[in-house]
Amino acid sequence: MVDWQPMSCTVNPMVGKEQEFHAKMPRITKRRKSSSSAAPGGMQAAIIAAQRGHKVTIWEKGKELGGQLIIAAVPPDKEDLGNLLNYLRLQVAKAGVKVVLNKKATPAAIKAFAPDSVIVAVVLHRGFRPFPHRW
Repeated sequence: MVDWQPMSCTVNPMVGKEQEFHAKMPRITKRRKSSSSAAPGGMQAAIIAAQRGHKVTIWEKGKELGGQLIIAAVPPDKEDLGNLLNYLRLQVAKAGVKVVLNKKATPAAIKAFAPDSVIVAVVLHRGFRPFPHRW
């Protein structure tokens, strides 16, 4: 902010751009949605959809919400990430998002659930991926 750059946040992309985001979010009919990730991105998408009046269900194949943020909050001096995780979990509950743990979002399970739409929050998996050489 000192050099007059726009304000931003790595957690909330709407910070400093509230009017812009509000203008781009059209009013939509309330629908039943499913989020296939309980990582921070999937949680935030579910929170926003629920706040806009949708009936949202998160399926998490693991035993708790948070994805890689759970591990990231463990090292010393990373307690603030634990605060973010607790905040997101609280917001999911306050928004009325239904959470189903230990449930994998397979194509068959999604089809049986029959949501109006599905939010797919892709999770980054770290690791070396060799670049194919073509020369």
